[in-house]
Amino acid sequence: MAVPLLSVGELLYCGLMDRKTTPALEEQPLVILTTPRLVLRTTTEDDISILQDLIFGDSDVMRFAFAGAPMAREAAEDFIRKFFTFGGSVTGMAVLTEKPAGEVIGFAGLSSCDAL
Repeated sequence: MAVPLLSVGELLYCGLMDRKTTPALEEQPLVILTTPRLVLRTTTEDDISILQDLIFGDSDVMRFAFAGAPMAREAAEDFIRKFFTFGGSVTGMAVLTEKPAGEVIGFAGLSSCDAL
């Protein structure tokens, strides 16, 4: 299910990577990064089950990641809630979608770096 995104004209520039978004923007996914083909956006509640089915629960995908086995639904949800950004920040793991349909195809993210 495609989630409606804010258009570029509606996005507020967040400035520094660790600044918080305004509460009004947290109702819709915030676009973090775009390419001609892909959109990296904050996570929504609907994404949890999609990511579980598409990635974390798929043995063919998970054999190359983490412990090498699919995650149970509860473990995947805990992982997503702990490491994914739900709009309060633009750093952390986020949902990767393919344009134009907005279909979820994976995840990627930006992590803050204290070394710079």
